[in-house]
Amino acid sequence: MVFISLGYLLISFVNSADSGMGILQAVQFPMMFLSGVFVPIEMLPDFINPVVRIIPLTYLGDVLRQVLVGGSSEFSISFNILVLGGFLILNFVLTIKFWRWE
Repeated sequence: MVFISLGYLLISFVNSADSGMGILQAVQFPMMFLSGVFVPIEMLPDFINPVVRIIPLTYLGDVLRQVLVGGSSEFSISFNILVLGGFLILNFVLTIKFWRWE
């Protein structure tokens, strides 16, 4: 739900489906690599850490890693879910504000 609402938020700023796909890919691709899904966060440079903390996929990847693999994590499951819920509410509110029903 977080990423669906993020997608709707991003496409609310464009006029066509083609440009919407471009915006979504421009956001999705860096998000995958900076969130620790493909590359461990520990391997990323220190100056990228603030960016890593604002990406919702970081928290989803962390909670899935804990639940599915039982691996080490940076945050607790409840904190990850709380942050994802906050992203969901924020994205939903912003999407309602900026969505054009045309």
